[in-house]
Amino acid sequence: MRHPIPLHNNKKWISESIDLHIKPHSNPTQHMVQFHEVNSQDTMKMILRIDVYQESYRVMLYSPFWILNYTNFKIEFEIDNDKTLIDIYDSPFFICTKKIDNSIFEKKSSIRLYNVDQEDSISHWSEKFSLYVFESTGMVNCKISHNKIYTICINITTTSSGLSKIIKLLPSMAIINKSSVEIEIIETISGIEQNEWQLIKPEQIIPFWPCDMKEGIMNVRYSYSRMIPSSFMMNIKHRTLLRMNDEDHPVLHVQVSITDFFGIHIIFNDYKIGHAPILLINCLKNQEISYNQKDDTQIQILSSQHYVYYTWNNPFKPHKLLVSSNGQNKEIEFHVTFTY
Repeated sequence: MRHPIPLHNNKKWISESIDLHIKPHSNPTQHMVQFHEVNSQDTMKMILRIDVYQESYRVMLYSPFWILNYTNFKIEFEIDNDKTLIDIYDSPFFICTKKIDNSIFEKKSSIRLYNVDQEDSISHWSEKFSLYVFESTGMVNCKISHNKIYTICINITTTSSGLSKIIKLLPSMAIINKSSVEIEIIETISGIEQNEWQLIKPEQIIPFWPCDMKEGIMNVRYSYSRMIPSSFMMNIKHRTLLRMNDEDHPVLHVQVSITDFFGIHIIFNDYKIGHAPILLINCLKNQEISYNQKDDTQIQILSSQHYVYYTWNNPFKPHKLLVSSNGQNKEIEFHVTFTY
């Protein structure tokens, strides 16, 4: 018996011949099947399971591990000393260990990254994590020689048949551009830009690997503009409306979402009513008011019977608004509770 796979990872595969009369000693119902890619030397292993059901045969071809690599690195995946290099694919990469037995899911695994940076092409192995779970999400760390750490999110789910584990490898930080314009982002440490500006097109998602999460400052600008970029914290949970010094798109909404298991997602959006942190209304008759952010020298005027949506000139300065009218001054401090 031979099994073709017409298309997997943009390749055509054909199996070696299988003699069903020869039953494996470890598990008589399961046969290891080796596939060969038609136009190369690539190989792939899967399991052929044969059960007798009401005097008929039920045949299933499956892989015990489906690996989905959502990072921008090649990743070497180790299970019980079996190592497989996982490329960057949109479809799953199938892994099958050399031995087929009942303890296949009791194994532990670890990963390491390839083509990490210019100096170190391979990271150290991560700490081991268990595959013997029905559903799990966690983080592992891959270090390189100069103490930089790449954190990878591991998400494991079990298929409805119980025969396969789907393992997703995701970056611990992802940048999502839901705005209508191209943007560029970069990390800064003590005011110094790290690496190069990265372009993110509308509706694009990219992984991001920060150099220093303790300082945690990111700059953003429009791709067509070389004006002074806007800065914000990327290591704390918040929503901020950034001033962008652009006539067509004067503000950009950013949301930083942080969870213990899925890491950090930074989402950029176009401005919508409700994004501004403050709605300031001047209900006074024939009397204007002046207002400004505390420790900021830019004072603005709001005319009588008018209102304005306001966002902070500098997200790093105190979120306090100074309001003055007719010689009287008031300082208003804002405390925001995030529910997302």
